[in-house]
Amino acid sequence: MKLNHLLPITCIICRYNVAHKEFPVCADCLHHLQTLLTTECRTCGRVPSACTCPRSDNHRFAFFYGSPVSQGLIYLLKTDTDKRVMEFVARLAVNACGLKPEAFDAVAYVPRSKKNLYFHGVDQARELAKAISAVYGIPAIDCIRRVGGKEQKLLSRDERMKNMKSSFVIKEDFHIEKPYKKILLVDDVYTTGATTKTCASLLRGRVSDSVVVFTLAKTNFLK
Repeated sequence: MKLNHLLPITCIICRYNVAHKEFPVCADCLHHLQTLLTTECRTCGRVPSACTCPRSDNHRFAFFYGSPVSQGLIYLLKTDTDKRVMEFVARLAVNACGLKPEAFDAVAYVPRSKKNLYFHGVDQARELAKAISAVYGIPAIDCIRRVGGKEQKLLSRDERMKNMKSSFVIKEDFHIEKPYKKILLVDDVYTTGATTKTCASLLRGRVSDSVVVFTLAKTNFLK
């Protein structure tokens, strides 16, 4: 007899309450997640899956970043090594934004800086890519290397764009016979888009004919 038939399963997010019967999270955390996925844009008033500020077919995201719940979830993913958490969040986010994983040939990710990786111990974008690969059966590729640049949080929008141009390269040991048709590029939070746009441009043509960016969150600016 399995032990989880005798003992209640603890929520994989809060690690305190008993998990819901149908999900690996408790009722409280599930409520917070549902609220997060339906929080409206401060500009157009629409939920994330229908936000048009601006809407691009080349970028999909699941929720807006800024609320305590969103900040707490992103922080959890930066520090928690339990792959069940990332796989659950990945499945939830992909379904919420209407992304069709079967349309992609591979999934890549935006790598963390050495400083952030040392501080948090987890590369959340890499773990998100691995989770999507595991859940949906898409090959995960490790093809981008970060080579420097200043801390993005300290820079203005224009400074971020300039800083990113020299911050990433395709890894020297990454080789493919011909470019993929369509790649999913993942990251955790989309702020100005400087990082993901730079990496997408790097991949486009050399690694893949088409690149779609998927982030868990997007900063909810008021325009």
